[in-house]
Amino acid sequence: VSQSRYVMLIILIGPPASGKSTWREKFLATQTDEWVVCSTDDLLDKWAAERGLTYDEAFSQAPWGQFNKTFKYAWRTAINDGKNVIIDRTSMSSKSRKDYLKNLPAGVEAEAVVFVVDDVELRRRLDDRAAKTGKSIPDFVIKSMNARYESPSKEEGFLKITYVRP
Repeated sequence: VSQSRYVMLIILIGPPASGKSTWREKFLATQTDEWVVCSTDDLLDKWAAERGLTYDEAFSQAPWGQFNKTFKYAWRTAINDGKNVIIDRTSMSSKSRKDYLKNLPAGVEAEAVVFVVDDVELRRRLDDRAAKTGKSIPDFVIKSMNARYESPSKEEGFLKITYVRP
């Protein structure tokens, strides 16, 4: 990593349909620097499309172990190569974020972007997304994710924490 330039690691935090990927696309449209986006959801979408499957059909068949290896290799390689990275996953607990923040090279600054959406709006978005794309996520999965949520902290290693509300 060059001394004259720092590298950003942005970790998006929030349940499905909270706005992470939409924020990511709007953010990237404003950037002139190169960014690497790492998302297991993107890997699943691509895998499903290659096989003519819907998201829901692909979800239960997908090679998640391979996706997770690909994901981990991609973000770690990008950071080590001095590239800015966006982690687009739910990342709801400090444990799930720990791997991203430990052993970062000097000059890498980590930012958490937390998506806060109330239950009614989240359900509306999930239903809308399911109708438009076929991506459906059961209520029990959302409840389980929300139960695991831990607010990010500077003690975890974040230089900056931003909250995004609809």
